[in-house]
Amino acid sequence: MTPLAERRRDRAAGTLSQLFDLWLAAVATKRAPRTHADYKRFVDEYLTAEIGWHRPADLTRAEVRRLHLKFTGKHGPVTANRIIQALRACYGWALKQDSDTLPANFANPVIGVEFNRERSRSEFIQPAELPALTREIQAEADPWARGFLWLLLLTGARGGELLKLKWSDVALDAGEIVLRATKNHTDFALKLSGAAIDVLRNIPRAGSDYVFPPRRSDGDELHMVRPRKAWENVLKRAGITRNVTLHDLRRSAGVLLSSRGFTAEQIARQLNHKSNITAKVYVRIADDLQQRMADVLGSAATGIPQAATAATPLPPPNQRARRNASQAKA
Repeated sequence: MTPLAERRRDRAAGTLSQLFDLWLAAVATKRAPRTHADYKRFVDEYLTAEIGWHRPADLTRAEVRRLHLKFTGKHGPVTANRIIQALRACYGWALKQDSDTLPANFANPVIGVEFNRERSRSEFIQPAELPALTREIQAEADPWARGFLWLLLLTGARGGELLKLKWSDVALDAGEIVLRATKNHTDFALKLSGAAIDVLRNIPRAGSDYVFPPRRSDGDELHMVRPRKAWENVLKRAGITRNVTLHDLRRSAGVLLSSRGFTAEQIARQLNHKSNITAKVYVRIADDLQQRMADVLGSAATGIPQAATAATPLPPPNQRARRNASQAKA
């Protein structure tokens, strides 16, 4: 490249801050809102301050490694990985564009950077915790937060997809809901249990298209945001002190299915996993749980006192009342 051509390229390239803006604008049109929000946060809170002034072609792999190490020390290994993965995605997008931003034969400077090892989360609601948890979910005052928490546990649906559920996609007579634009980029018809149907019947209709309309604190959102505060209060009242997240309720549903004998392939279908690899985690966790129960039985047989219960989740009160009434008639 001639010196004149290099100067023209440099003027066209601008800074990484400018490249981030172009990339985020493209992400907003092609990716899920959650993905765009995450990328934007990584750019605004971390990358711009550190390297925004760089010319895109000048960032080296060694600098990216130092940046990754710095973020690891300040923000933890997982956050550091996500920030640098966002940077990799930005360069990947730029390399596919027909522009002068990057020179010919330029290599993505993030490729080859070793990421921190991450331990996959394996947290879930233990069987003995389910009675207290379901009792406190039912005691939640906000009917929309209460309904959302119930449906997470009863369906195993992804929280973000459930929040976008519209009444027009709820068919109680058919016993199913349709989740639109799922993580797998397809619509997904999810069958409902009687307990889940009861939950939906008891969620107030607030003049919104969405089953979970926005709360006053949700800003300009079209629907409710994740009720994390309500979930924290439920955990506290139930006496669960571990860091159990809302997404862990999805894992809990998978573990319950596995513990009842369903295969990874069947669980993957129910939870709308693209492959059954993730579902196999639920099977492994359930195997560990069964091992602990076997150990309890062994301890009991040898006279060593050790308490363990394998309680099943309680259905919502309406369903319990109907079931009790039918049993009384019998």
